[in-house]
Amino acid sequence: MRGPAVRHSGAMHSVVVGDDGEPDPEQQRAVRVRWSPPENEVGALVRGPVVIVATDDAAAVLGSAVHYSAGVLLSVQLSRRQEARGARYGRGMPDEPLVGVELADGRRVAVDTYRLDERDDGVVMTAQGGGGGGRSFAFSYWLSPAPPAGDLTVVVHAVDHGLPEGRAVLAADDLAAARSRVVELWPWVPDPPDSHEPPPRPTPPPGGWFDHESE
Repeated sequence: MRGPAVRHSGAMHSVVVGDDGEPDPEQQRAVRVRWSPPENEVGALVRGPVVIVATDDAAAVLGSAVHYSAGVLLSVQLSRRQEARGARYGRGMPDEPLVGVELADGRRVAVDTYRLDERDDGVVMTAQGGGGGGRSFAFSYWLSPAPPAGDLTVVVHAVDHGLPEGRAVLAADDLAAARSRVVELWPWVPDPPDSHEPPPRPTPPPGGWFDHESE
């Protein structure tokens, strides 16, 4: 029996304005936290590191899961016994792992850094960056909105590390407890109107090709 379809999501950013042409604070915040954690909060740790899958030569670890009011920030760490060589993006840098989650209600979403779906009004999961070299790499992912009550399953397949698909389950009680510990530092403040004015263009010398006044 086939499970629910996996929907892929990518990061996007946009400016939301009201009918008067001015930024709409509530909608601006909604767009902002859809693609990255809220800056005015201190997230709560759901649980510490847990091994997702490991072999004699490599391992994938869920380094952390941090709950915010608008979602969960996941960190995936990859380790290998020997330094990676000859990877696609240069010496020592393998491809980013395949990462996804399954929610308690059965919905699935996987990160796809090459595809952008602007029509997706449900759960999204976006890459927040990563790096490393040699024998250790780390990547972070933002899941938004906050998952529904229940367990959250994180699925990772680090193909370039020769690892099989693995998964780790974040328990419903741990997620709920972390969500209750999120701290709001201050009310969210929208971005100020863009008041930047470009510097004046230099005046070309008379008689030159750029001296349009001489035409």
